[in-house]
Amino acid sequence: MGYSKIAFIREQPLLSNLYENLCKKDRMAHAYLLFGERYSPLLESALYIAKSLECQEGTFACNKCEACKRFDEGNHPDFILIDGTKGLIKKSDIDDLSKFFSLSALEKNRKGVYILNGIENITQEASNALLKFLEEPKGNIVALLTTSNRAKVMTTIKSRCEEIHIMSPNLFEIVRNYAGNEPLEKYYIASNFAYDEKAKEELMESKDFKSSYELAYGYAQELGENPSSAGYFLISGSENIKGNKCYNYFYIILSIIFTEVIIDDEKSPLYDLTARLKDKRAQIAKALILLGEYISKMQANMNFTFALARLIKIMEEK
Repeated sequence: MGYSKIAFIREQPLLSNLYENLCKKDRMAHAYLLFGERYSPLLESALYIAKSLECQEGTFACNKCEACKRFDEGNHPDFILIDGTKGLIKKSDIDDLSKFFSLSALEKNRKGVYILNGIENITQEASNALLKFLEEPKGNIVALLTTSNRAKVMTTIKSRCEEIHIMSPNLFEIVRNYAGNEPLEKYYIASNFAYDEKAKEELMESKDFKSSYELAYGYAQELGENPSSAGYFLISGSENIKGNKCYNYFYIILSIIFTEVIIDDEKSPLYDLTARLKDKRAQIAKALILLGEYISKMQANMNFTFALARLIKIMEEK
């Protein structure tokens, strides 16, 4: 079901207040860009706003009326979601979006809403098509775009949207309340990827995430305990992960661990691991730049073995 009205107002006070005022004044814009950290409830916030716009009972979604129920069931006739976190958003997706919101689909004075989740993962061709769609907005259609990498979103797309920052949860507090069976370190890392508890559990159970987590976490352990063999561990262990999805998980997980080394917060669930890497902060700072380079080029099919060789070279510097 996602957010309730009470939870939404409590967790996103600025967004909920802005949304309520816009509705009261009938001043909703045609497009909004919701941005925040990877673990922010970006999609959850967008979905609740979309459902609220379709709700028959009030400003905020009641989760009880027929429209809200149809929305939750995934068959609301005036809503569409395209998820760029599960694959590139292509021109055919934007073409389908345009067809979906044909004149006949909204002739009953209802409001149409669409979400483009992970808008940074869009092809150039699709971007051009989307820009045209945004430049010619229909009065009763609202676009909700989300991103955890605002810098990667095209300036021309951002210029056509009202930008709203989505508040992030306190990860340390969330981890303290975790009662599952996975190690707290692994749960903490997963919480950097997802907001929803079910999504975290599915992530931790997935083969791709498991193998990438084991390699990144194991490499960090080796750097702290057996630095002379860390490079060998990384290269030999890399044989167990295949494909861009795993590689990207690895880059992000290791960047989370290395960032914790720089921050040096004793309250972090990773502190027992990162405290052993304090003497490598200079190398880690350089490694974070490298990892950031590869994370920003996730869709570019960069050579993983070459990336690991560059990483090892940096970490072995004196």
